[in-house]
Amino acid sequence: MVIAGALPFILVRPATGFARGELPDAARVLVPLDGSPLAESVIDQVVGLCRSDSVELRLLRIVAPAEVFPIGAPMPLPPSQRNLMEARLAAAKAYLERTASRLRDAGWRVEHEVVVGWSPAAEVLRVAEEHRCDLIAIATRGRDGVQRLLLGSVADKVIRGATAPVLAVNPTPGAFSLMLGDRLETASSAEEVGEAAGAGPRPELCRSL
Repeated sequence: MVIAGALPFILVRPATGFARGELPDAARVLVPLDGSPLAESVIDQVVGLCRSDSVELRLLRIVAPAEVFPIGAPMPLPPSQRNLMEARLAAAKAYLERTASRLRDAGWRVEHEVVVGWSPAAEVLRVAEEHRCDLIAIATRGRDGVQRLLLGSVADKVIRGATAPVLAVNPTPGAFSLMLGDRLETASSAEEVGEAAGAGPRPELCRSL
């Protein structure tokens, strides 16, 4: 059930108390990122939906245990792969720290973590449950090529498996986050800035069946 349209949606289960798209006070919002501008564009939707004094953002980066997915049970990594893993984890942590710093400078409360796992969707759902997140904000596409297809699959699984509401954003090609990128000084209005960044309109609320 990958979202095909360009409009963002908040999907909620009927049993939840998420009414009229309003988050509770001191809400926790989980934002999975893959390092791409397309995935980061979901941050601007969260900023448009929430107040910085009422939510805590939790940025999540998931790193696969190895470059190649194994057939069958995972096997211990050779020394060269362990060194590669350390470098990838360090890069992921540095990326989240830079991203969190930008958001904190803008007045947002931000936590972040890097997790290792074979199934990104399962890790997103686990972290959301572990930290009792009130909303999961995820883009349905990210890096080009195979990574884009994988991210769409991850978003689909998160939408189907989440107990918390999910803000699903299908960013247009070239979308990025104004919160993380340079401000567009030539834009004459907030609408022009949002359109240039691919932020799009405010998300609509729908309930999953």
